[in-house]
Amino acid sequence: MSKKLKAAVIGLGVGEQHLIGYLKNSHVEVSAVCDIDEKKLREVSSKYSIAKIFTCWKKLLCEDLDIVSICSYDNYHAVQTCLALENGINCMVEKPIALNRKEAEKILI
Repeated sequence: MSKKLKAAVIGLGVGEQHLIGYLKNSHVEVSAVCDIDEKKLREVSSKYSIAKIFTCWKKLLCEDLDIVSICSYDNYHAVQTCLALENGINCMVEKPIALNRKEAEKILI
């Protein structure tokens, strides 16, 4: 593999573990991280030397990414997954991927 995959993480609670996993993978470059808690965002981005940070997940999902780990609050998983997929970004979504059938069907469309 010549090109590294550009990855990002939304939600830096459990998402910090996703970030660590990406950083250990020589085929992945972590492009950005996102969290609504600015203190947590700055703490984690500084700890792992991630320059691009976002408090708005919509802006992050407009970035040029190959994969995103969605580790935000459960009620955001479906809408974030839909936008990521619409923008051609592969997703790793913490469970649950959706809170109900209607949300799950939107993801499938």
